[in-house]
Amino acid sequence: MLRGEAESYPQPVHLPKGWQGSAFVVFWGIGFGSAILMVPVLGILFGVIGWGAAAFAIRSLAKQFGTPRRGLRLTPTALTECFWFRRPRVTPLSAVTGGTIGDRHAVIHATTGDVKLDDSLPGWLRLANKVEAMHAGEVPEPEGRLVENEEIATWLGLTEGGWFRVGHGRAPIVAALLLVPVWLVVTGALTAFYGAFFIGLAKAPGMMKVGGLMFTLAHAAIFFGVFSGGLLTQILALLRRGLRSGIEVDVTGLTLGGRHGRHIAWGEIHSLTSDGPEWRLHTNDETVVFQRTDRNASRLAEAVQRAVTARENGLRLPELGPVPAGAISLVRQSRMEDSAERGLSLVDDAPPRS
Repeated sequence: MLRGEAESYPQPVHLPKGWQGSAFVVFWGIGFGSAILMVPVLGILFGVIGWGAAAFAIRSLAKQFGTPRRGLRLTPTALTECFWFRRPRVTPLSAVTGGTIGDRHAVIHATTGDVKLDDSLPGWLRLANKVEAMHAGEVPEPEGRLVENEEIATWLGLTEGGWFRVGHGRAPIVAALLLVPVWLVVTGALTAFYGAFFIGLAKAPGMMKVGGLMFTLAHAAIFFGVFSGGLLTQILALLRRGLRSGIEVDVTGLTLGGRHGRHIAWGEIHSLTSDGPEWRLHTNDETVVFQRTDRNASRLAEAVQRAVTARENGLRLPELGPVPAGAISLVRQSRMEDSAERGLSLVDDAPPRS
């Protein structure tokens, strides 16, 4: 990093796990507690239960969201954490005492307090390595034997020029389309059932009407959320899975989004972790997620694990991916221009085949 140069690492907004349940309890608790407006004695009990649950859920949501971080900024002298709702926190690099890097997170230790990073921050591993290198005052040179493409091909079970795709194909889209009629029937039935209740309660007098409507709305939220909402969530998840282009794998690395998409070389892979039904592949800049049930998922996971083991044993993995055709054209053009200036004719390295 040059003197005065700064690097920014924006933090994407991620909703905390389980926020849907807490939000649902808030909504249900307010509605259920509205029974206090309907009947004097039993309504008080319902009110205490419902509004107590809502208050607890609101407190849980506030704790889950906390004070979200907008991102980090690294300069030659300090690491700054920027937050949404409070002042930035500056950690001078002179205060850094070391770092701990794991598979999915890193902790930068400093006398002013630890800075925690995880795979929700794009580039978290690169940032942790840079801070550690700046603290040490040197960047370690790569050591060890370079793993050849032929050896990587054996990990992947490929022949020369071969590749395979990790993904589900279009089967999830078909499954999602089959679930759409079921979702429509369930949603329509629930709408008709609770609609009748709402029409009847609309004729009730005064506060009885208000309490009755909110109480019924709380019960409707349960069934709509569990059945209609659950089916819709499943449909959307299947559609997302089916619309993904998948991961294409060869001896040069992984390509995301098709053959002309973003490329990840084997040397960029840091670790592989398991999170329930998902595999999470961690690189210097991002985390790539693929499902255990994806076609060729176990094949890719085994190859990545071998790559990680090779790195741990001191071997080096290829850092560069495929060379774009445009770069080759620029090189040839440069050669031609240089030769013309010297008054020489350009001769191909090899004669044309007869």
